Amino acid sequence: MGTNFEILIIYDIARLSEVYKANIKAYTNLNSVIFTNVFEGIEFLKANSSIKYVITKKYVGETKSFEKVFSQLVNFENGQSPHVINIGHVLQPEYYPEVTFLDDENSLRGLVREIAKREKITAMMMAKLAVKAFYPINISILVPNLSYSVSIYERILDDFSIVIKSGEKVTKDLIKRLLKTDSILYVKSIDRLTIVNEASKNLIQYLSSKELSLEERIKVTEAGFGIGQEIANDIGVDSNTIKVADATIESMKLSVTQSKSLKVLLDNLLDNQSSFKYKHSMLIIYIGTKIIEDSEWGSQDLLDKLCFVAMFADVTLDDSLAKAQFYPAILEALDEDKKALIKIHALKSAQIVSKVQRIPIGAESIIKLHHGSKNGLGLDANTFNISPAGLIYILSSEYAVKVIDSKEKGLPISKKLLLTSIKEKFSNNPRFKQYTLCLERALSK
Repeated sequence: MGTNFEILIIYDIARLSEVYKANIKAYTNLNSVIFTNVFEGIEFLKANSSIKYVITKKYVGETKSFEKVFSQLVNFENGQSPHVINIGHVLQPEYYPEVTFLDDENSLRGLVREIAKREKITAMMMAKLAVKAFYPINISILVPNLSYSVSIYERILDDFSIVIKSGEKVTKDLIKRLLKTDSILYVKSIDRLTIVNEASKNLIQYLSSKELSLEERIKVTEAGFGIGQEIANDIGVDSNTIKVADATIESMKLSVTQSKSLKVLLDNLLDNQSSFKYKHSMLIIYIGTKIIEDSEWGSQDLLDKLCFVAMFADVTLDDSLAKAQFYPAILEALDEDKKALIKIHALKSAQIVSKVQRIPIGAESIIKLHHGSKNGLGLDANTFNISPAGLIYILSSEYAVKVIDSKEKGLPISKKLLLTSIKEKFSNNPRFKQYTLCLERALSK
């Protein structure tokens, strides 16, 4: 079977074309085909429905490449045309709102990021795909004024250079400088466990600080959340994972306390460009806390259980799949392997946490049942034979997803409309009526 090409490069500078092709493959795993002749490239485009992106420029040789490529888009069915990325200047780009324009031929990073963004490939996913000898870490796991026993590297294309030496203190100024270029740094793969363990220890210490602003706390808490998830997936939920989880959960609770409203919390999460899983979990804790505080039967044990479940319910899913499970159109478009991962994730997540003794009583069961299925397989089975903490989790999760969706689409967050939607979804289940009333009352304050 021949290669399926997703990217068509129509370009007349061979060196640059090959650089584009190699880096796109390395960072996104998409296959590119190169043509130096515009007409041959367009014929290939007509014959290959797999092409998702066309990279070209105003002129290739003597031919108006961009113009000719753009004129072909009308031949595709609505929504099926490839996305055009033009390198360099085109007069009146405002006439082409559906085209991406990159300023110059050396904007390789911009090109890769544009494609990755459209493919919903995160910076961390790109880093893991591209690098074997080095292990990617998110810069947010580094704590200012503390040091690490391994050297930390930054990457520029295929070159790695030490940016923080072993034993050197990390400064806030250095973190700010590095964040201007990328959010991902690297350690040698053999140092992976060392950096994870040291970062865990440092984060636990940092998260306990009562002096952090809400913005700082949300950022560093996400690092703890990410490390906790990563250790759980790679090693299992051991005593180290629980220590990170406890510190992270306590910091998430503090973030909720520091947030004077849902809007304040959500704005900070979006300003920090937080992952879907982290936003979702943080909002579940915020909403669930409001329900528990408003109820006569709420307790600290109930809140602790809810927070633990929010941390680990989707631990076996990456960020894109964690989001896809709530969007039927996205879910349907996934390949069968990814659908299978989503189908079994509640069961697998429950199995991961079941190996640890010191977890809130009943948390494993809630994780297994958090999509309503008794055996932890599938989504929305509507059995909901689940505890009060589980019911609060499900309601809070539904509301959180709707809030995130509204905010990302730039729509006003209408509590009335969101609550109506949730009431309709669970109208056939009498156990939810009491809890939807608690949710409505809690959010009205």
